[in-house]
Amino acid sequence: MADFYTTFVKGLPRDEWGHPALPMPERISRRDYASRLLTLQIELVRMQQWVRAARERVLIFFEGRDTAGKGGTIQRPAQTVEAERTRRAGTRGLWENYTLAALELFLRTDQPETPWWFVNNNNKRVGRLNLIQHVLALLPYEGKDESAIGQARQDIVAPVRALLPTITPDRP
Repeated sequence: MADFYTTFVKGLPRDEWGHPALPMPERISRRDYASRLLTLQIELVRMQQWVRAARERVLIFFEGRDTAGKGGTIQRPAQTVEAERTRRAGTRGLWENYTLAALELFLRTDQPETPWWFVNNNNKRVGRLNLIQHVLALLPYEGKDESAIGQARQDIVAPVRALLPTITPDRP
């Protein structure tokens, strides 16, 4: 798995700080997006029912810069989940300092039991759908319809631990 990401990220152009400049995923029509989102929201309800019945807990922490699409990415799955069970967070800071702090956070807290996942959200619709697919695929809830969920794209949702060696800037 790491080989795919290492090859993928190393082939990308770099920004002024040396970070990979991610490509813009293809566009998806509003009709296709709405149809796919509805299918995934049905699965989200099934997952929520399982969480309640099994007395499980699921925590999804969204970390990202302002205007990174966190709000809409959180809002779409939450449309079918009870509002009091969903909380939103945002941070502000200087771009490079924030990047270094985020990388440090990932390095210190990414564990097999509590992994961080990176979502290429350059195309908000594609990023949201792939994120929802990924979350649903991870959880073992009853009544899961694998064919309805599909599989998140590797170039959209990636384990941070596979990407860190390719995006961690050299420090002086």
